Amino acid sequence: MHHNSHAELIMYMDLARIPEEGEPSVVEFTVELFKTLRYAHRERVVRTRVDIPLLICGESTHVQTDVCIVDRSHNDILLLVQTVAAFNENNAQRDAPGLQPMEDRAIPGIVMVGTSPVFLQIPVTQSLSTHIRHGTYPAQETCVIYCHPPAPRPHRRCSEGVKPLDNRRAILGCCEAFKTIVDI
Repeated sequence: MHHNSHAELIMYMDLARIPEEGEPSVVEFTVELFKTLRYAHRERVVRTRVDIPLLICGESTHVQTDVCIVDRSHNDILLLVQTVAAFNENNAQRDAPGLQPMEDRAIPGIVMVGTSPVFLQIPVTQSLSTHIRHGTYPAQETCVIYCHPPAPRPHRRCSEGVKPLDNRRAILGCCEAFKTIVDI
């Protein structure tokens, strides 16, 4: 079984590297990568296309994740790219009796460029959420911290992704280390 999951991951990796396969193949690869690296276990599941309500400039809208990790015990979104929406949705889920709204926090995210990840920590504050809701500019700048895995050939990081073994070691090592940031 272990060998089958690795073979599937490699198949998805190969598909994600074909530009004509488009974004769905990158999403499928990311889901398999998270499963293989055990980002999902027990109460944590890998979800795709999760619909999240978001109030922007006074208008109610929705955003949709490509891939996210959800902690089912709290209905919290732990990892994704649409961070302000996740912050607001996590707070909405906490309106239940006994749960406190989330404090300002850095939400981890991963942007996949083909099979090459960029790791992010996005500080989301109640103030930022309020400014987005009302379509105003916050007084304080939002600084996103990002990290590219150290690739032996940085100028080819995006085109090679995890295909070469030396890149694979660096990228998978960073994925494992990022689990501590996501608290997995």
